Amino acid sequence: MDTALGKVPGTATSAELDGHRDGTAAWRVDVTDDQGAAHEVVVDARTGKVTAMHTGPAHSRGNGADDDREHD
Repeated sequence: MDTALGKVPGTATSAELDGHRDGTAAWRVDVTDDQGAAHEVVVDARTGKVTAMHTGPAHSRGNGADDDREHD
């Protein structure tokens, strides 16, 4: 959560560990910023690096037209 909040200041509202078939795992942390916008920050569980960010109402799975993705 600290890594996600370092990227998007605000309040962490949930965190979920997702495992993938290739053996990687990532934390998906939901953050609400000071203006009330929702963000999902994806943090690699092994390295601790932010690998993606999704902003807006479609952030939970990244399927909407308003999805604002950043990938490292």
